[in-house]
Amino acid sequence: MGSPPEQIEDMPVLRLRSWVACLRWTRWRALLLVLVTLVFLAWWLDAAGRWCRQAAQRSLRNNSPWTALKWIDRSRSIRGATGETYLLEARACARAGLNARAISALALATGQDVDSAALEACQDLVAAHRGDLAAAERLTTLRTSRLPDCEIYEAVVRCALFHGRWDWARGALAAWEKDLPRDAVVPYLRGRVRELEEQLEDALREYEAALRLQPTLAKAAFRRAVILRELRRFDEAVTLLQRCRGSPFDLIARIEVADCRWQQGDSDAAWEALEPALSLAPQYLMELYLQVEEYIEDDRAALVATRIRAGQDNAESVVPLAARVLDFNHRNIEARNLLVSALRRLGRTAEADEQTAIVEQLLDKRRQTTDLRRLLSENPNDLETRCDLAGLYLEAESLMHAQFELLAVLERSANHARAHGLLARVYHERARYAPAFSELGEYHDRFGR
Repeated sequence: MGSPPEQIEDMPVLRLRSWVACLRWTRWRALLLVLVTLVFLAWWLDAAGRWCRQAAQRSLRNNSPWTALKWIDRSRSIRGATGETYLLEARACARAGLNARAISALALATGQDVDSAALEACQDLVAAHRGDLAAAERLTTLRTSRLPDCEIYEAVVRCALFHGRWDWARGALAAWEKDLPRDAVVPYLRGRVRELEEQLEDALREYEAALRLQPTLAKAAFRRAVILRELRRFDEAVTLLQRCRGSPFDLIARIEVADCRWQQGDSDAAWEALEPALSLAPQYLMELYLQVEEYIEDDRAALVATRIRAGQDNAESVVPLAARVLDFNHRNIEARNLLVSALRRLGRTAEADEQTAIVEQLLDKRRQTTDLRRLLSENPNDLETRCDLAGLYLEAESLMHAQFELLAVLERSANHARAHGLLARVYHERARYAPAFSELGEYHDRFGR
């Protein structure tokens, strides 16, 4: 049977209505699907970001702040920057010895919605790492509930080391070990105290104890290797330095392996170890050295390369390498002497004579520092003599020694104009390679006028 004519006529209309209804249902379903997807994405981003931050916290507890920083960067790429992330970054940077980055993270956290007490605790943590005694005191009395115990202990010990207060450091380490007996950073920092006291055999034992507790603690391996190298136990030092492979300190460990091999007379092995680090910016390497408690004022890779090429009688290579060292630090007498020898080999006598005259001036100023140190031992409160010594250090020996002397002056006389002026020069020179010092230079400029 066929359909009635009126039904046949209505079929296109019915189909149209059905299609419109279907379209409406599909659109609503699509909108619902989009909404569900957005909700899931928001949940996933928050969960993923939270998981990364938790991984960073675990890394900090495991004495691996560099791994923590990787998790923090990953969290930021997923979720974006938050106040909580910046505070976590500041804590990780403080433990890694990246003070400038820690300060920057705190500045960024200040503009975010963060708990004020947590922010103040982190500010005190970073300040204590940089030697702020009042901040260390607040950490031990007011901030204990805001930060993990190990981070508070470390900041207090770092503050004690900054001021050379070994007994305070030992007391804090004893309390730390009682609370956390398996924390490898305790014997590591005890090793630092011993090393700074020049008790090298004791320091070696402490670093070895740290490595037994945590074999992956690369900075303990590095510090132990540095002492072994000074004791001319080169093969033992190289074995320890090779344990730094895969760590953040791989490249500077290669430089020290090269130095050990050079001292053993194996120039080819030394050059092979050094070459990967030679193309890197010296300020980048300097920052890595600071993280393993080694203050380097030179372009260390270029200096070791200069030694190797000089040992190979390659005068043409020595000249640009020595010039690179001196461009970074004009006070380096060793590099200047190597340059003199290379210039004479190449027949460039006039240039060699000019460099020899500079060496003689530097040596004369260094002899004067010996006399001034003797005078200061008799009268440590003679601030003008201390400034004289700092000025000679600045011109002929060491920025670090100049800085320490000038800070000692300002501890005794906060408004001492000459000390401020000299300290400004120290910071301006350091700012050539670490811009964070520029602001300090400008600050002391204002007081030094």
